[in-house]
Formats: sequence, structure tokens, C-alpha cells
Amino acid sequence: GCVAYLLLSARSTCYMGSTTDMLQRLRQHNGWLSGGAQRTAKHRPWCLVLQVQGFSTYQEAHRFETDWHFPERCFALTTIQRSMYARVYAYIRARASMRT
Repeated sequence: GCVAYLLLSARSTCYMGSTTDMLQRLRQHNGWLSGGAQRTAKHRPWCLVLQVQGFSTYQEAHRFETDWHFPERCFALTTIQRSMYARVYAYIRARASMRT
């Protein structure tokens, strides 16, 4: 199925994406298969931190990813939801920085 995902690198960098094949995409990000995003190449290795499932189409997953990247642009989110999103993202970033 189609998923949106959050990766965390060994260098404590986060990357959000969407795909129809999570295992293949993770292998691409880590350089084991060709086709990974150029932006992720210098931060390898990557591990999957969060995966959001249940999208019927890739377009739905990609739309969710876009809203995830830019919650301030998403009209469907309330102020409380935006605040919760910001807290979760800050928590993940803080935990990542503690690992290094």
C-alpha cells in the first residue's frame, strides 16, 4: 500500500517522504539500490522512525506528506493540531540529537 514516512539518519537528520514500497524506498535511501533521493545520500545510514499507512493512492500519501512538511499551509489542521505536530517533531529532533 501507499505510505508516508519519517526517516532518521545516523547524523540526526530527519527526512519525510511517501512511497508505494517502503522496503525498496528505504534501500534506495541507504544506497543499496539506485534511485534514492539526492538529499539523503550524504546522511546515510537511515532508519525508519514512523510510517503512516492506509492511503488508497500515492497521491493521497504524497498530499499527507506535503501537509506534514508544511502544517501551517494545511487548512484541515486546527491550531491545536498544528501545536501537537510541532511538539512531536521537536521531540523526535531532540531525541535524535541526544543519540549523537
